[in-house]
Amino acid sequence: MNTVLRTKILIISLDLEDALSNLLIALMNIRKPDKKTLGNKSSSISFKNKVDFLYDLDRISKEDYNKLILFMEIRNQFIHNKEADSFQFVLSQIEKMNSLLNIDSEIRKSYNNSLADNEKEKWLDLAFDKLHLDLIAIIIDQNKRLLKEKDLEIEKETNKKLLGTYEFLLNSINDSIKEFKNEFSEAFTNDKKVQDDLKSLIDSIFYKKLKEKIEPRFGQIEYD
Repeated sequence: MNTVLRTKILIISLDLEDALSNLLIALMNIRKPDKKTLGNKSSSISFKNKVDFLYDLDRISKEDYNKLILFMEIRNQFIHNKEADSFQFVLSQIEKMNSLLNIDSEIRKSYNNSLADNEKEKWLDLAFDKLHLDLIAIIIDQNKRLLKEKDLEIEKETNKKLLGTYEFLLNSINDSIKEFKNEFSEAFTNDKKVQDDLKSLIDSIFYKKLKEKIEPRFGQIEYD
C-alpha cells in the first residue's frame, strides 16, 4: 500500500472539495452556519453532486467538468480500493490513461518515450499534478467571476438609487421653476405676451446653466 501517494491524493481532495463547497455557498448566498448540504455533516452532498451543480448552473464548461470528474475517479480508487498503489494501476482500472495524459502534450510525449515502469509512473504523477493545477485555476477563475458579478450588482443597485434621487431632484426643480415663472411674470404684468416672454427668458437662462452642470455627468437630459 503506497501510503505516501494516498496521503497526497487525500490532502488534495480535501482542499478541492472544500473550495467547491465554498464556491457553491457563495453562488447560492447561503448564510446558515449549520449547513446540511455543503457542510461537513453526513447529509452533505458528494464531490460529484457539487461538480454537477456547478455545471448545471453554467459556471463551468464541459471540459472543466470532465477534468473534475477525472480527478474524482482517480481519487475514489486511491481512497476506496485497497489495491490501488500507483497511477498505472488506477488508470488501468478506470480506463482513463489517455484522459490524464491528454492534460499536457509534453508529459504525454515523455511518458510514451519512457521504457521503465518507474519512469512512466513519474510522468503520470506529474500529469496528475498538472490536473490539480488546472482545477485550482478553474476554481480561482470562478471566484473572480463571482466577485465581478457581485461588484456589478452592487454598482447597478447604487446607480439605480442615484438615478432615483436625481430624477426626484430634477422633478422638484422643474416644479419649482414652473411656479417661479408664473409668480414672477404675473407680479410684473398682466399682459399675456409679456408673461410668456418672461417665462421663455427664465427658461433659457436657467436650463442653460442646469445643462452645463448636469449633462457632462449624466448625459443629455430632456426638460419639460
